[in-house]
Amino acid sequence: TGSGDVIVQYTWDEGVIEKAEKGPNAVFMSKFATCTNSGTENTFGIGPGTTGAPLNFTIPAARELNLGGIDLSMDYRKSETNCDLFSRGNTFSLGLKNGHLAIAFNAKTKDKKTIKINQITRYEVPADDEYRNYRFMFDPVSGKAEIDVNGLTVWTELMEPQTELTWKESEPMIVGKNLKGDGTDKAFIDNVVVKSTRQISKMPVTLINFEAASEDNHVMVSWYTASESEIDSFIDRKST
Repeated sequence: TGSGDVIVQYTWDEGVIEKAEKGPNAVFMSKFATCTNSGTENTFGIGPGTTGAPLNFTIPAARELNLGGIDLSMDYRKSETNCDLFSRGNTFSLGLKNGHLAIAFNAKTKDKKTIKINQITRYEVPADDEYRNYRFMFDPVSGKAEIDVNGLTVWTELMEPQTELTWKESEPMIVGKNLKGDGTDKAFIDNVVVKSTRQISKMPVTLINFEAASEDNHVMVSWYTASESEIDSFIDRKST
């Protein structure tokens, strides 16, 4: 699930706070937000500044974000015990609650049953001023949700296969919602990446087998389907 296309990426390597490496530029953030070379490995990263105003770095709503599965990651060092690293409207958030990683999202099964996840994980974010990579992945094909820290899985939830995330499509994605920092101008977030995952096929037929075999002067074609939606008939065509 981690090999999808990059939809949005911010590295801030050029020191410009609103500029995306890929995807749309940010449309809003705190006017006190800073972009300094105190990110991962002393590259540029972003922080909320010294005033206590929340960062609220806002990525505009885009069709490319409205996926049934998604892969979100960032480098973050702990600045407080309660904030959202990623959020979108009232239906999605990945962040900290009382110092622990917390996740909330809505999903819908193939039978249109709504699932609401809202959990505080057992993983307590270390307060040691070190950057770690925090990553949320949801694969709608398998129905598996996962949170990794530096590549190690710290939380997993397995739902029915062909379960998709649900979004309010007009909502932007916010990085560092309510992230207020520690009163310094240093960076706390770097290397934000949003990627696609495997997606559920929207085709009206789920094909599981197709065979063509030569028989005398004609070709015998046969196939099997796992599911069909509003299918009346099939038409076979051939070409040279």
